[in-house]
Amino acid sequence: MPLFIIATPPRRPSWLPLPILGHSARPLMPRNSTAVPSRRVTPGRGGRSLALAAGLVASAIVAGCQSREPAPFDPALLQQKQIEAARNTTFRPLQPADELPRDDRGFLRSSEVTRQEVRRGAVVDTGFGQISAPATRPTTQPTTQPATRPDTSLPSDEMLVPMPLSEVVRRAAMNNFDVTVAAYDPAIEATREIEARARFDPTFQQRLEGRVAEQQVAGQLIDLTSIVSDIQRVYSSSTALTQNLPAGGQASLRYDINFLESPTSFNRGLTQLEDTFESSLTLRITQPLLRDFGRDVNRARITIASNDRQIAILEFRNRLEEVLVTVEQTYWQLYAARQEVEIQRDLLRRTIRTADLIAKREILDATAFQILQANRDISERRASLIRAETAAVNLSDQLKFLMNDPEMPVAGPTVITPATPPLEMPLSFDFDDAVETGLLFRPEIAQQLLRVRNASTVLDVSRNNLLPRLDAVVEAGFQGLDENYSDAVDNQFDFDSTTFAAGFQFEIPLGNRAARAIERRARLQRLQAATQAAQLTQQITLDVKQAQQNVSAAYSALVQLRNAVDAAAEAVRVIEAQGEQVQLTPQFSDLVLRTLDDLSAARSAEEQALAEYNAAIATYERAKGTLLRYNNIVLDDAQRDAILPLNRPALGTGAGVAP
Repeated sequence: MPLFIIATPPRRPSWLPLPILGHSARPLMPRNSTAVPSRRVTPGRGGRSLALAAGLVASAIVAGCQSREPAPFDPALLQQKQIEAARNTTFRPLQPADELPRDDRGFLRSSEVTRQEVRRGAVVDTGFGQISAPATRPTTQPTTQPATRPDTSLPSDEMLVPMPLSEVVRRAAMNNFDVTVAAYDPAIEATREIEARARFDPTFQQRLEGRVAEQQVAGQLIDLTSIVSDIQRVYSSSTALTQNLPAGGQASLRYDINFLESPTSFNRGLTQLEDTFESSLTLRITQPLLRDFGRDVNRARITIASNDRQIAILEFRNRLEEVLVTVEQTYWQLYAARQEVEIQRDLLRRTIRTADLIAKREILDATAFQILQANRDISERRASLIRAETAAVNLSDQLKFLMNDPEMPVAGPTVITPATPPLEMPLSFDFDDAVETGLLFRPEIAQQLLRVRNASTVLDVSRNNLLPRLDAVVEAGFQGLDENYSDAVDNQFDFDSTTFAAGFQFEIPLGNRAARAIERRARLQRLQAATQAAQLTQQITLDVKQAQQNVSAAYSALVQLRNAVDAAAEAVRVIEAQGEQVQLTPQFSDLVLRTLDDLSAARSAEEQALAEYNAAIATYERAKGTLLRYNNIVLDDAQRDAILPLNRPALGTGAGVAP
């Protein structure tokens, strides 16, 4: 039975024991098994009957061995797939620093450095007899290579894969490892429910026995000295069918065949017996009247197992929603990271253009210090661009890990780029409706109500255990006896030899301290579960309130940051216009570069706020419990009542989710 329905079935290895998503879950073992009819045991054929039983056992073992077994788990194969994907991934090569003569402290040896290198800015005289050097040699003229064409050490445009958010969510829901692991729990709990229901399955028993006894038997004479030695061979077969009753009783139907062979005959009164068949059929019913009486008490394990299965389904949905929230947050973080890359590239281009203008005015009013300062800013911009590109690639890998798509392994060279534009319009919310929706649809509250129901069931059973045991026993049967089996059966159904018995069994432990302690513990656990449910309602209300406040705050911040971007852009336009009319002083050139920094910082903050706004909306839907509907993930109808209950009693009643 699918846990939810998505268009494309998941890819899963063949060794998975149970279906996960998009497939029908089937039990590992059949719920009911058909008993093999017992073969009639005849005298002299005990060996053949034993051979037949051994054959049945052997055939069952062979049939079990021929059942479908999962393929052996090979972790080396999983590792090999990642290694093969990693072979196609490249990284930015490290650029070694200039090889300059240094001493053991890392300073350059002044005697081995030329004055020309010092003059052109390759090294700087510290004034303490030593010369320190930067990692790379800046030049007086800026280079535009990183800004005008993409770096070949980074992923090329052919490796970039634009993906909309809906596709990322779909693949994550189908293939994510955490979701797949959580999908095992409902199937595991379903087997426990079948195990609990199997308590009421009928039980078939077959017993074969042969016994040889040499004993002394007293005769029927008054003279006690007439004691003879008798050798008896007894072959017996007992077939029984036992059934536990819903009210706590047990019914058993037993059919016995006994064959008595006495080689040494003797007179036992009126009849002389040598070879004798005895056939008997007995029905026995035992019914508790106090302790263990009642359908609810005896089906408590089934009720708890069924609730645990629903808790597992709800936990699966809870884990799925957590993964989807993480996916959306990562997706919008990736969007902000990609925008940051473009912002840093634009800042680098603007800084290079400004440095070019400063260099061209060297013959007019620009100084060497201003040129060095511009070159320093270019290097810093390049470093920031490298960090931004690396952060975007890392977030892409994180998104691939969350999706766990076989077509996009984490170790592969593919880089995901967001293809879904962020939502920029303001949203309005009704807080009362949001809280009511959260209390109705959040899986955690449904889970806790089921736990309260389990605790109530345990409490009812513990109260029943306080009662003494009083069982009613009724037994009826009829018997047949003759020298051959067929005549013994005919004699049996003449109903000349019938038995009937009825009685009561009473038992009470003195003090009954164990049952009283169990009842007190169950009562405390029931109160504990109800208190946790009350706490959870407060937590859900808090989550909804904070999530709604975060959405409103994120949009308000976005509006203000857009105003800041407009102001910073206008400041850059004004300062660039003034640069053509005023003298290029060191203070003015530094002002131009810092203004560009302010513009890029404002743009970065705006894009980050836009990403946070869209992530806050996803978190808000998660707080309401409507994230699956928000992402168009449809649950299977068979699971909908367990996942989204419509009728829910009050916490104080002890009942749980509607079946």
